[in-house]
Amino acid sequence: VISNAERRALLTGEEEIVPRISDIYAAAPSMTGKMELEYEGEQIGAAKIARDLIKRAAGEIFEGYFVGIDFTRTVRWFDEGNTIRLADTASAQECVMLLEAVPELIDTVLVPFDFTREQEAELIAACEFALEGLYAQNKISRNEEGGYTAATKAKKDRRGMIYDDLTETGRYS
Repeated sequence: VISNAERRALLTGEEEIVPRISDIYAAAPSMTGKMELEYEGEQIGAAKIARDLIKRAAGEIFEGYFVGIDFTRTVRWFDEGNTIRLADTASAQECVMLLEAVPELIDTVLVPFDFTREQEAELIAACEFALEGLYAQNKISRNEEGGYTAATKAKKDRRGMIYDDLTETGRYS
């Protein structure tokens, strides 16, 4: 995680090194080697398990920081077809420019944290964390390239019935 943040700083010429959610995803291959030993023969695959673990962990922490904070306008922006992709190698300047397009995201993430808009590295990490939290709550979607989009809806079968995945309790939602 830290080495990916350091790599980004070297590539962009930035002095401050602040890890982000994308850096955790960059470390997923190191997690999967151990998982392959533990889950050999499982149908899901170690890479999917690693991504799900990161998503669930981010969701748990997100709920602690952003309890009662409204992201309605941010989610609506994605629902209107907008997307954002923060590459793990993008400079702070590039990321802030992209994040400013998302309504209320920056102002909303500043609420629970003790830093200002001028602290770009921390701001970007907080915004990416909030987006990952919204993804964990299924309010938006995330693709393999790290892009965030509108939440994907449950698919209807040809008879018009909706099937969702099993919930954690093992019941259909």
